[in-house]
Amino acid sequence: MKKISAWRPYMALIILLSCNSQKKVNGDWITSKNTTENILIFSFSDSTCSYIYPYGNFSKFHIQNDTLTIEVKERDATSNNQEYQFLINKLTNKELHLSPISAVTSKLFHPFRNLDTNPLVLHKIVKKNSLNFERIGFYSTTCFGICPAMYLEIDKTGEFIFYGGPHTEQQGYYSGKISKEVIELLSKKLIKSL
Repeated sequence: MKKISAWRPYMALIILLSCNSQKKVNGDWITSKNTTENILIFSFSDSTCSYIYPYGNFSKFHIQNDTLTIEVKERDATSNNQEYQFLINKLTNKELHLSPISAVTSKLFHPFRNLDTNPLVLHKIVKKNSLNFERIGFYSTTCFGICPAMYLEIDKTGEFIFYGGPHTEQQGYYSGKISKEVIELLSKKLIKSL
């Protein structure tokens, strides 16, 4: 029993370091500040992240020792869930260096052949302004026939209107209110990007 209890301080330290890394990685990260080609964005908040693109791919993540794991649940029931694992080579307040651990993780970057991904060097996005928004609008068209056509407008109080056209999950007109927490998150993202 004494041998096990002797390891407790070390185990506590490992758990503490893992939690500290989890908090340190929180925020928005981008591959390059100086180019508009092959920009990849990773956004971490508590245990949820979006990766590669700044939209759509929201997944759970966790850090254990020097490994970042992104858990991807597939949308259809017939597909298997994926885990993308990265070795954390460097993590500071300004930089995050990740190396894909598996072939599955490396395939994530296949569309970005011109981008050096070993390691993938990400820079922390810092606050640029202190703007507060009154209303945000977004619309999209069907592109070449398969993209979702929609219109979304959100005001600063959280009231929204949505129109879903062809290729959207919800079609028709909808309105409602989103939570204060989502509005605060949206405001934080806008402050960093504008």
